[in-house]
Amino acid sequence: MMNKGGRVLYDRMGLLVLAVVFLVGVALVTLLPAARMDLTQNRLYTLSEGTRNVLAQLDEPVKLRLYFSARQFETVPQYLNYGKRVRDLLEEYVAESGGRLELEVIEPEPFSEAEDQAVGYGIEQLPMNATGDMGYLGLVGTNAMDDEVPIPFLNPDREDALEYEISKLV
Repeated sequence: MMNKGGRVLYDRMGLLVLAVVFLVGVALVTLLPAARMDLTQNRLYTLSEGTRNVLAQLDEPVKLRLYFSARQFETVPQYLNYGKRVRDLLEEYVAESGGRLELEVIEPEPFSEAEDQAVGYGIEQLPMNATGDMGYLGLVGTNAMDDEVPIPFLNPDREDALEYEISKLV
């Protein structure tokens, strides 16, 4: 049987151990921010070796502009979820590129300069409803020489070719 003084010491030791474990955990998260893990069943966010090779061979910076109408797609879950998946995958590309890729996510509002840019790049307008509202889900890559390569429509039905299409653009 433990006396009251021993129990207090035991409780304090437990709290001290908990505090140390917490601080070590915080330190690891802070010191290793680039450590990323793909815990999805099909490794959806893990780039293939071929894509990593493409990114390693980039000899100039490339800017990627994702035109993604997230607000308009709230009523079309297929496009909303796929757009989020595309954005997340593009963030993996940027993280793996060593600073050679830059990602800009643009939400074109109706009658805005961003919508004009999307149309100018050849991004397809997707009809959202009978009232004529349009949405966008396309990608444009530009380099330092202002070469432009668009993917006019990132089709959810072609999800299995998404990494290939993005790598080809890069």
